[in-house]
Amino acid sequence: MDPIEEARAKAGDRLLVVDFYTTWCGPCRRLDQVTWPDPAVKAWLDAKAVLVKVDGEKHAELTERLKVSAFPTMILLRPDGTELDRLVGFRAPHEFLADVESALAGKNALARAREAAAGGGDPIARMDLGRTLAQAGRDDEALAEFLWCFDHGAERAPAYDCVR
Repeated sequence: MDPIEEARAKAGDRLLVVDFYTTWCGPCRRLDQVTWPDPAVKAWLDAKAVLVKVDGEKHAELTERLKVSAFPTMILLRPDGTELDRLVGFRAPHEFLADVESALAGKNALARAREAAAGGGDPIARMDLGRTLAQAGRDDEALAEFLWCFDHGAERAPAYDCVR
């Protein structure tokens, strides 16, 4: 049985937070040092979820099956095993809690990225939207956002020129 199935069996009707990490990943280590031991995060996990840590290299077939392409990736799974949301990259405790509560309220990472990019003028928000679209496998939409950033980012934010 894989680590997720084992945790689902123990979790009952609670949410699973699956933290895909690697031993060489700096942001993964920051999650372990800053976010997971935070009292508010621990209290939230105790009340609403079960944290499952999965070494992405030791469980390569699971990592591939769930299409984890960056570390850390935290996948929020409902008790029935369906994916609620996916958080990629380090989250400080307050950011993690805001994102998971937002996901529980029905607003996933893609909805949050679309909201942040609303209005269309912020190249950083549009680049983040493109990244989120790419992680969701929506490559054509992601490419459109990245091309907009390449073509118009520096016009909207001169400091963006170095990103281009």
